[in-house]
Amino acid sequence: MPTLSKPGHRNTPVFIRLAAILLLCLVGYAVSAQPLYRRIVRVANPLCHSNPPVIYEVLSQFAWRLENMGFDKKTWIVRDSVRIRLAIRLYTNIIKACPFPYISYGSRGMAHFRLGDYDAAYTDYQSALAICPEDAWTLSNIGYIYFIRNELPQAEQVYKDAVAYDPDFLDARRNLGVVYALQKRFEEAITEWKAGLNLEPDNATLLFFVGSAYKDMGQAEESKIWLEQAYSINPALKK
Repeated sequence: MPTLSKPGHRNTPVFIRLAAILLLCLVGYAVSAQPLYRRIVRVANPLCHSNPPVIYEVLSQFAWRLENMGFDKKTWIVRDSVRIRLAIRLYTNIIKACPFPYISYGSRGMAHFRLGDYDAAYTDYQSALAICPEDAWTLSNIGYIYFIRNELPQAEQVYKDAVAYDPDFLDARRNLGVVYALQKRFEEAITEWKAGLNLEPDNATLLFFVGSAYKDMGQAEESKIWLEQAYSINPALKK
């Protein structure tokens, strides 16, 4: 796998150089117009080696932003597949040029997932985990593919690993609880969701899940307490 010692290296792929020029034209607007959100831009896992040249870190962030511009997170609908495919092309060139590109593999996997290519996403997530098995973000994402495939034991294991490596990763705790609940292991599910509520006490979805689990366990009074809290925060959950 070719590597670069500095951004101006003569072996830099042409597409990467063109993208860098485009980025220099747009970055001022993008930074001023869009605030940085937690987990929107991937960051290196301190447990894993990752030290790419700065230009590739910047291009990775640009590709991630480009991908998110083509996807509506609220509706899970692709708004612009061209932007997402352009992001995939950027990730591919970064992967070719950088050592230990687990972040780019994971991000490209997410782009494939958003386009509905779950097999390509799964392959990329596996490549990312081969480099950095401790990356909770990738573990959680591959867990969702196992969930879609109804491979619950595999989903359970990767979600448990994600929580072990990042105890504050709320999404992984929520989804681990869902996997437990689908196996009728309601007490274990409630434990995970309550741990999530310690991180985010007003999370209506988690409150609803806890109340629903108590209902399935036949504990109607306890269920009512949790469900009422959930409905007070998000009345739409009653539907």
